[in-house]
Amino acid sequence: MYLPHVSHLILFTTLIGSVIGADINHAPVVNAGPDLTITLPDTASLNGLVVDDDLPIGAALTFAWTVVSGPATVSFGSPDSVSTSAAFSKAGAYVLELRSSDGDLTGVDQVLITVITAGTVNQPPVVSAGPDQTVVAPAVITLNGAVSDDGLPAGGPATHGWTLVSGPGTIDLTMPTSLNPVLTIGTPGVYVLRLDASDGSLTSSDQVTIAVTPGSTTNQAPVVAAGGDQAVTLPSGGTATATVSGSVTDDGLPVGSTVSTTWSLVVGPGSVSITSQGSLATTVTFTVVGTYELQLTASDTLLSASDRVLITVSTGSTGNGAPSVSAGSDQVISAPGSCTLIGLVSDDGLPGGSLSHLWSMQSGPGAVTIASPGSEITTVQFAQLGTYVMLLSASDGALTGSDQMVVTVGVDSGGGSSGSGSSDGGSNGGCGFGVGAALGALALSGLFLRQRRAL
Repeated sequence: MYLPHVSHLILFTTLIGSVIGADINHAPVVNAGPDLTITLPDTASLNGLVVDDDLPIGAALTFAWTVVSGPATVSFGSPDSVSTSAAFSKAGAYVLELRSSDGDLTGVDQVLITVITAGTVNQPPVVSAGPDQTVVAPAVITLNGAVSDDGLPAGGPATHGWTLVSGPGTIDLTMPTSLNPVLTIGTPGVYVLRLDASDGSLTSSDQVTIAVTPGSTTNQAPVVAAGGDQAVTLPSGGTATATVSGSVTDDGLPVGSTVSTTWSLVVGPGSVSITSQGSLATTVTFTVVGTYELQLTASDTLLSASDRVLITVSTGSTGNGAPSVSAGSDQVISAPGSCTLIGLVSDDGLPGGSLSHLWSMQSGPGAVTIASPGSEITTVQFAQLGTYVMLLSASDGALTGSDQMVVTVGVDSGGGSSGSGSSDGGSNGGCGFGVGAALGALALSGLFLRQRRAL
């Protein structure tokens, strides 16, 4: 039944319940009957209903059927009767109106008649999501959708709505059920939106692509954060797990590219198992106590960036353990001169005091000069050829740990010792360290400081 007569039905209920017998005239309550669908050349049977309060006294009701809208003329069998027939000359949707008057007041109701031709089959709506667009972020655009339908099945127009299919960021879509909503996008990238339409029986859709370019056209590397350092406990005979959760932001360049991420182990006393290396959030499993450095790397296909996080794995014991000490790799220098010693010390934080470190010579053919004996990283000067054993010890105030390394002075550049060092062949007798090694030493120094803070 056509929607406008709903208010008249409410008035009809009110009249029946409270107005009968009153001396105040009310307009007739009119019901034009149910909406109909017919097939040409059939006629429509119109069965209206009118209820009145018989006021003014002695007045007679009059009735009239008329055409409100439609693609062609309509012929009524008896347009002044409540019930009549209607003949149509052309297919389409017609709105007919029944009016009834008591001489003073008039009541009205409408009915929708859908006229189809013989053999007509319902077709899905025809949908257009509009042309693809390229805009600059941040972007505010109006989508240009269009929907047409054959009017079948009868009962009303097709419904439609927009949805986001894909895109690198969120969107703000004002009035998503409108054919022309306003779309706001802040993150550069390629977005695909879909316009769906349904006639209540069949559905169709169309998609539009919105390419959002950044305000700047210069590609920048992704910005990576690996998350905060962590400490986990390794049970006896078991494994320890840590959940790492990183974040990556990018400028959307190159346009159309996707950012890939991967977790990897940089350094640690044992191997690790990473559940999902390509996910920003994943779990890492450890089987050996110690300090591990993990790296999260992100790439936009042209540029990449990374960040690191420290995971300290301990037994969880409340008893104090001696500091863990590594004096570094053995080294070789070709002539008397200086060499950089790179030590590594970690501790369980007990009994609560600060760590102290000390480099000393255990054996060698001559005296050495240590620049900073109390530092993990320092330089040492050798005056004579020969083999020197250097000792790094660390104390937590109660227990002491130590480790040794060997420096061989006087072997040519093709030679070597049991260590991994190599000669630079220079006249200053260095330990095979160039600028890269010096920078590496500084980086390791920062790493050691982070390790001590995490313990």
